[in-house]
Amino acid sequence: MVESRFGILNDLTDIRWLPGGVAARDKERGERDCRLDATLNLKEFTQIVIESVLHYNRFHRQPDRLTQAMMNDGVEPTPTGIWTWALENDLIHANNRPDELIYLHLLPRERATVQKGGMLFRGMHYVCELAIKENWFAKARRNGVWSIDCRFDPNSAAHIWIQGENKQFVRCDLRGSDFKYADYRSDEIYDLLEAYRQLPPSHKRAELESRVSLVDTVEQIISNARAERKDEPAASTKAEAVGNIRQNRSEERERERENAFVPDGVRAEPAKPAADTPLITHDSYAGPRRAQVIDLLKRTRPGKTQ
Repeated sequence: MVESRFGILNDLTDIRWLPGGVAARDKERGERDCRLDATLNLKEFTQIVIESVLHYNRFHRQPDRLTQAMMNDGVEPTPTGIWTWALENDLIHANNRPDELIYLHLLPRERATVQKGGMLFRGMHYVCELAIKENWFAKARRNGVWSIDCRFDPNSAAHIWIQGENKQFVRCDLRGSDFKYADYRSDEIYDLLEAYRQLPPSHKRAELESRVSLVDTVEQIISNARAERKDEPAASTKAEAVGNIRQNRSEERERERENAFVPDGVRAEPAKPAADTPLITHDSYAGPRRAQVIDLLKRTRPGKTQ
């Protein structure tokens, strides 16, 4: 029904023949490109459409739509005349809605994905109180992602809107890490992220050169390590080669602890015990039954001494 009304507008104003319009005929060879004659902006074109609709409603006569009551009252058989008569006779019930609700219903709709990091839409993550209250993100981490309908403003990526169980719109805001996109259009962010995903030839070449350099560096480190190992005395048996692993590991940790750089103020100096504080010794720890405790430990771990 809406598309059929375009024919009415074309008959009234010949919109197809406005400057820059694409006429309903085949373009001949050598004819001037109609796009070069574009003159109207969106606001001006919309104004022409509105004026055409108002003219149609005032003067387009449809006598077959009149009822007997309308004819008795002398109603003009035009859309405006019929509407005015119905309004005066309380046949039209007011259907007022908040401007915000009408605006949100007119926004384009797409699908967003509920993930553990937020609601992902066109490469950006959004959060809202409803999702946090119902633990959507925890459920997505545990059970997997799912999609949800959302409405978005093409002129701003700052928010998207979803509908709860009561069909009320809930605004979702950009996550803190994505807030830098708030002042851009959704299409701009989508194109920007898509451009970043495309690797330029220079990046691919640099990555390949870096990988070749990485392989050379690893091989050089291994070669130096093998050369240093040749200078060390070789173990005569396998048991001798692996027998001191625990001791070597302990010594290596000690060297690392001594050589590690720690900024001033990170570690506090250990507090010294007071002069009258008794020192804890093996004898005091085991108590008067020290001999019996050591004997029990020997039984539990044979071959081990204190």
